Amino acid sequence: MKRSMIAVLSMGAMLIVAGAASGTMIYTTESSFTGVLDAGYYREEFSIYDGVWAQLPSSISLGPSNGWQYDVSDTQAAPGTLWAVSSDGGGGCVSTEYPDALLTITPTGSQEVKAIGGWFFATDWDGKLMAATIRVALSDGTVEDYTSSTIAYDFRGFTSAVPITSLSISVPGNPHDVYYYGAYPTLDHVYVGTPEPATMALMALGGVGLLARRRRGK
Repeated sequence: MKRSMIAVLSMGAMLIVAGAASGTMIYTTESSFTGVLDAGYYREEFSIYDGVWAQLPSSISLGPSNGWQYDVSDTQAAPGTLWAVSSDGGGGCVSTEYPDALLTITPTGSQEVKAIGGWFFATDWDGKLMAATIRVALSDGTVEDYTSSTIAYDFRGFTSAVPITSLSISVPGNPHDVYYYGAYPTLDHVYVGTPEPATMALMALGGVGLLARRRRGK
């Protein structure tokens, strides 16, 4: 066990209880999130796309790694393709063809995913960080809205008492035809796994409303 339940609380783990029914917790820093993950999670940095601008299919498959695997897809009503993007020195990222797209992560392996997170942010046509409202929505009904930064890669992580079957990233309100002037949903540093036992026990108790929030830079 990486940390006891007391240690998780005393660190001020930057988490918020988001869904009372499912016991979902939201983490706003990468370190607080990885601190409650059980060993053997899968982190994908999309390093094969570093320095690359390339059109991808509308769905790509990642893994398996440590038994975890998932698809990333454009699931908007009129889906376009995905794009490999090299963003502002951030290495390889995955974005969309249209700014109103729904960029969705769907676990496909046999293991139940109860922890998922990543850098979820907005980029412009040239791959530069762009200020925009990012909406992250989970299959359990959890929705997290925040403003994407122009100077940092915004992180959000989620742990849930129930299996997470999808996570979608979007920029709400974007019309379909803005193209060059739109803010495109983009992701990097994606984690899938499961919380350690102490965190699972905390969620079983309904969680604790710790409201401290902080951003992290790359």
